[in-house]
Amino acid sequence: MDAIKTGIWAWLLAALLLGAACAANPVTGEQQLAMMSEQEEISVGARAYPVAIDQYGGGLPKDSAMQAYVGRVGRRVAGSSHRPELPWEFTVVESEEVNAFALPGGKIAITRGLLVRLPDEDSLAFVLAHEAGHVTARHFVSRHAKSSLINLGVVGVGVALGGSGWGGVAQRTAGTAGNLMLLSYSRDQERQADDLGSMYMIAAGYNPKAQVAVMELLLKLRDKEPSYVATLFSTHPLDQERLQTAKRRVEKVSPEVLARPMTPVPGPPKPPTLKRKRPSGYQQQG
Repeated sequence: MDAIKTGIWAWLLAALLLGAACAANPVTGEQQLAMMSEQEEISVGARAYPVAIDQYGGGLPKDSAMQAYVGRVGRRVAGSSHRPELPWEFTVVESEEVNAFALPGGKIAITRGLLVRLPDEDSLAFVLAHEAGHVTARHFVSRHAKSSLINLGVVGVGVALGGSGWGGVAQRTAGTAGNLMLLSYSRDQERQADDLGSMYMIAAGYNPKAQVAVMELLLKLRDKEPSYVATLFSTHPLDQERLQTAKRRVEKVSPEVLARPMTPVPGPPKPPTLKRKRPSGYQQQG
């Protein structure tokens, strides 16, 4: 009985924390879970960034042309964002995978596999601006808060049921469900990042039509080279609905902005192409 009471108190505490942690996000205007200050957000990103880069095979040399290119475009769109004061950092990682990711506090990376496939600077600007949108909207912070509350709830279940064989089952089931829920950005978060990314790239002087081209490219890669985009699609949901939303978003932009010429990739027509080595575990389709 005491264990059950303790479990109930844990659930009540989780509910109280949920209410206390909800606040209006100044960027999105929505109520958002936030159990992390901006300084904590920056600290978490700074600690996790080098680890994440190493997991992707390390970054290109800081003085490389590719790195300079991505850094320049990244700083340009970040400077047009809602949080230009963050310690933004942009890195090209040595991976053939097609992916890009953002960590809290303004830490963003793009794989070489995605970079070499982007046809122009405007496309790169959208990819980086989209990731910047995840940062400015504090999507990681919201996911972190949900994870903390889920873990607290699991403790409550474990305490209440731990005296029986069902306790361990409840803990494992709840833990797995929590991990799956936090595996990827939600569709709403992707839409927000698209909206913000489009806004930032326009403010930075780019043509927002590139966002449609990027999504069409990724959808084609999903059909033709699925092994290269598996991680990207698992964390950034993309379907025809999101593509059509992007097209409608672009239709609302002024003709003057849509008339902006696409900025070519500097230097050679495209960065050096990758050796077509298949990712580990690749199986020929069809």
